[in-house]
Amino acid sequence: SVVLVPLSLDRGESGLPYEHYHAGLQHNVHVVPFTEATAAQVLEVLAQAPDDQLQKSVTAANAYMDGYAQQWKCYLWRLLVRYADLVRYEVVDDGVEFPDSAREEVAIRRRPTREESAQFRERCRELMAEAAK
Repeated sequence: SVVLVPLSLDRGESGLPYEHYHAGLQHNVHVVPFTEATAAQVLEVLAQAPDDQLQKSVTAANAYMDGYAQQWKCYLWRLLVRYADLVRYEVVDDGVEFPDSAREEVAIRRRPTREESAQFRERCRELMAEAAK
């Protein structure tokens, strides 16, 4: 099935309602955008479109989402690296708890090896370079 994405209907603006995975989606490549005013026309066009044309959109959307888990991890890695570059003080746990805050400790199964870390960094850099094209 083709992925239909509604444009902002509630504020009368054009543009995608932002979701965390929308950054790389392209109109008429991965998704078919529509508004309340164009919905009937878009559905009519899709109903008459050749199956191979629709299948291209479905394949592109699936390929994008197949790679999304890696893209999300790379985004977080890059965000934390850039943040760490900006921190100019020693980060320490002073034991202060904020009222009504929830703090959970997460056990890490194991640290990645240096080789695994290097492979991850390289793959992320490749993904960022591809996205910049």
